[in-house]
Amino acid sequence: KDNRYAHLWKTYTPQSTVEAASKSDAEKIADVLEGYKYRKAEIGRAALENCALEQWEVNECFSNGGVKARLTMCRTENKSLERCVEMQQKFLKALGYLSTFDRAKDVDEKIQMHADTLYHRMLAQEKAVEEAQKEGKEMPKFEPLLGKGGSSVTAPVAEGTPITKKEDVPEIPKTSPLAKLPLDIQSQIKEKLEGLTGIERELQEKALAAEVSAGQEVKANLKDIYKESNAERQKRVEEGNETIIDRVSSIFGGRK
Repeated sequence: KDNRYAHLWKTYTPQSTVEAASKSDAEKIADVLEGYKYRKAEIGRAALENCALEQWEVNECFSNGGVKARLTMCRTENKSLERCVEMQQKFLKALGYLSTFDRAKDVDEKIQMHADTLYHRMLAQEKAVEEAQKEGKEMPKFEPLLGKGGSSVTAPVAEGTPITKKEDVPEIPKTSPLAKLPLDIQSQIKEKLEGLTGIERELQEKALAAEVSAGQEVKANLKDIYKESNAERQKRVEEGNETIIDRVSSIFGGRK
């Protein structure tokens, strides 16, 4: 083994670490916020990529669908595309696509592929349930789409009997990040969940929970930046190297 450069590697600091250390507080804060915005935008892009077939069907309908299709503005194909994008986004959020802004790109790709797999598995389950209802057969059973504690599209609510009463709406699980939100916000979330059943309700809940968790992650990252900034300012004050900005910060009590 060649150890000629061992003494150099002992003191080596990655370029990314050097750059991060040289950034101002404002730049660090901007990085955190931009990372969150980027991740949210990426969810839309990933969902559209996963719905490429549905996009093609819409284009094909307008190009070769005939007079009837054009008169209806390809409503069926457009609805299919809209639902695909909406559900793919929820699957992506539920699988953690919003969290950890600096992970490897291949992890994002794996999440995106898994979201697409789950979406098409959901469609297959819905089709199986629909066929069983038409033929008067027993409802098929499926493994949960989202792992332990998950649900599938089995046991759908009979047509014409949607969940409308507040007492019929399942409570938000205590283990969910949503349960930590103020009661008035929880009430708004419950309203969004009304009428949803099976996987759609669970997906909506998990997607909302993922957004809350991502927001908490942003808040924690910002708190760390403020804490580090205050510690550095305090050190400068103790060493007699206080800057004008430090003095201004001290007037306003610093950042908490």
